[in-house]
Amino acid sequence: MSNLTLVVTAVSDFLTSREGLESGTLARSLSSYRKLSASIIVAVPFDRESPVSESLELFAPGMGILVLGVPRDTKGSLASAVSALALADLDDGELFIAAGDTEFLTSEPLALMERFSKEQVEMGTIVFRSEDPRFSYLNVNAVGRANYVLEKRVVGEFATTGVFYFRSIKSFLAAAEWCFVNNASFENNFYVSAALNYSLYLGGSLTWHEIPNSQFHKEFDSGSSRIDKRKTND
Repeated sequence: MSNLTLVVTAVSDFLTSREGLESGTLARSLSSYRKLSASIIVAVPFDRESPVSESLELFAPGMGILVLGVPRDTKGSLASAVSALALADLDDGELFIAAGDTEFLTSEPLALMERFSKEQVEMGTIVFRSEDPRFSYLNVNAVGRANYVLEKRVVGEFATTGVFYFRSIKSFLAAAEWCFVNNASFENNFYVSAALNYSLYLGGSLTWHEIPNSQFHKEFDSGSSRIDKRKTND
């Protein structure tokens, strides 16, 4: 694998169900990273590896995506990403983590993701303006420095797209371990935001780039609560 790895978390009943796979949500999400210079891993529930692989061969051919099955009781994107890294025997290099229901509609977000790596920032995320409490939000100070990231509560004008960057997999795993040991969870789920917050508490920095709402598409796990930024004014 390349030194830059993208782990897409899709450990949900909807995304990997027959209905979800037929909807193409996960395949479109993964396809939107086709031009990203990274090795791609997708974490799915155990026993869904084969149908997911078949779906990707049909809807996202030629991408060389590694499909890994993790326990169904894995709680949250942080736990899913850690499980996938362990299965892939990866503990070094740069890391992106993305939600399996996040789809970028233009090349600009990918350019911003590449910029994180090129500039070797410590941590990074792509954000957009929102007031929807289903997302995680940045709290920033007067000069734009991120203070913390909060799940499912609007504490600022910028919501995350569910895409995060870590310059060091080792540092990410160390932060994740702290989260697990100290049960830094939200509603019994472990989110990447907790690892970001721990690193920020230790003096780390989180770089963020905003994209217009029209460049982002999100389909929540239920399949019925759909946020389509293509129909929203920038």
